[in-house]
Amino acid sequence: MPTKPKCTKVDCFQNKCGARCELLTEPIVGHECPFFKTDKEVNQGRIDAHQKLVDMERFDLIQKYEYNPYRRGQW
Repeated sequence: MPTKPKCTKVDCFQNKCGARCELLTEPIVGHECPFFKTDKEVNQGRIDAHQKLVDMERFDLIQKYEYNPYRRGQW
């Protein structure tokens, strides 16, 4: 099993236990991680996506995935 790369961003949502990135399989060398988001940004994105589904009246998708934007990490 490949080792996850060390994460340098302490506040990234994919930095688990302050050590390894759960998203990447190889370290990014020479530039910033394009996937970096804080927990706050991720949660706001989930809330925005939920609101977009409500605006589009896609209640079937909301029900199918049982997404509640106020319960962290549950789809």
